[in-house]
Amino acid sequence: MEIISIIIAILAFVLSLGNAIYTYKCNHKNINLIINSYTRNYIKDKYIYIFDLLIENKSRLPISINSIKIVKGEKEYKININPTLLSEITSRTGKNITGVSKLFSATFPINISGLNDSREFIELSKNIDLSGDCIIKLCTNRGIIKREFNIDSYYFDAKEFFKIYKDYVKRIGNVK
Repeated sequence: MEIISIIIAILAFVLSLGNAIYTYKCNHKNINLIINSYTRNYIKDKYIYIFDLLIENKSRLPISINSIKIVKGEKEYKININPTLLSEITSRTGKNITGVSKLFSATFPINISGLNDSREFIELSKNIDLSGDCIIKLCTNRGIIKREFNIDSYYFDAKEFFKIYKDYVKRIGNVK
């Protein structure tokens, strides 16, 4: 009888340990950051960068992104956290306006529920040249997430970038 009790206790311990590992794996921060593209313009003695990001929350717990920073060399540059009008698309039929779609930069904090994603456009206006290798840092309520990338491989000129956005609006309907 004692051996049965010991076997049941060991089995319960193994199942509890397995459950704890599974819960940790499902709930720890697991963010996938995809840089779809970016564009850059030089206006009034500074560069204006606009990034198209897809942020996937693969965890079951919600996550809140409080700020985003771009690191180039030893310097960190904080993304503009106030929404900015980036583009406006007007649809017309003849002379009549049939619709207006406006693209604003992300509103912070960016809240993403568990097992969900969010497509965000972010803006950085600084007198810097970000060519080459950079690091993007997502500052969240569950820690900092870093991703290294070569900015040059995601570049589209402004016309191509906003054509991608226009196609995106056609697919999903009006944005913000």
